[in-house]
Amino acid sequence: MQSLHLRYGLSLYLVFILTLTGWSELKADESKPPQLLKMGTYHGDEVQAQDGEQWLGLFQLTGSKQFELRPTTLRIEAVTDPVLDEAGQQTGKKVTLKNESVEPLILVKNIETIRIGKVPTLRASFIPFLALHGGDTAIKNQKLKLNSSTTLLIDSLPILEPKTKKAFKRLMLTLVESETAQMLSIPTIHSDSEGQPGLLWVGDLDDDGYLDFLMNLSTHANVTHLSLFLSSYATRGNLIKKVVEWVTTGC
Repeated sequence: MQSLHLRYGLSLYLVFILTLTGWSELKADESKPPQLLKMGTYHGDEVQAQDGEQWLGLFQLTGSKQFELRPTTLRIEAVTDPVLDEAGQQTGKKVTLKNESVEPLILVKNIETIRIGKVPTLRASFIPFLALHGGDTAIKNQKLKLNSSTTLLIDSLPILEPKTKKAFKRLMLTLVESETAQMLSIPTIHSDSEGQPGLLWVGDLDDDGYLDFLMNLSTHANVTHLSLFLSSYATRGNLIKKVVEWVTTGC
C-alpha cells in the first residue's frame, strides 16, 4: 500500500512539473503552421507571437559546439519603431526571453517532428553563398557527415563576372544519402548584392538521423530571410524540405 501511495505521489508530481514547465503548450498545434523567430526588435507585423508563449529554443551548450532544444518563455514588449512610428507611438515589438541568460540561435513552434533534448550539430559557423575568389577559406570541397549514409557536400563554382571582371565563388550544396542526391536551391547572387546569404547551421534538429539546415536566403543588406529545412518533412524522392521561413526588414 505504501508503494502504491508513493507511485501515485510521484505521478502527481510529474504532472505538476510538466504543467509548470508548459509541456502541454509545446505540443505542435496541427491547425497552425510552423513558426520561426529570433530575439531582437522588429516591426509589429513581423512578430505574431504573444507575450508569455512557450516556444522551443535552440541553445548552444556552455563550453561546447553542440546544441540542445529546450522550452523557454517569450517576453514580447511594445517599443518605438524608429522607421514607422511618430512621437508617442509604440508599434514595434521587442522579443526577449524570460529567465534566460543566453540567446538561442533560433526559436521554433508548431513543428511536429522536433523534441526537447540534445541536437547533434555538425556546423554552426556561417558559410556565405558567394565570396571573393580565394578570399574565404571556408568555401572549399568539404564533407559534413552525420552518419555513414548521409553527407552534405560543400563545394564552390568559380565565376567570372563580365562587367566587373571580378572572380567569385558560388557555393554549391548537395545532400547525398546512399544512391539519392538532392542539390539545394540557393538564391541568385551578384557581386553588387548588398546582402550576405549563406548557410547558418547544419545538424539533426528533428533527431531522425538525417541532416537539417538553417539558412539566410536574403540578398538585401536590410532584410533577413531565415529558412529552416528539415529531413522529416521531405517528400518522396527528396531528402529535405523547407518547413518554415521568416522574413524581416531592418527596424
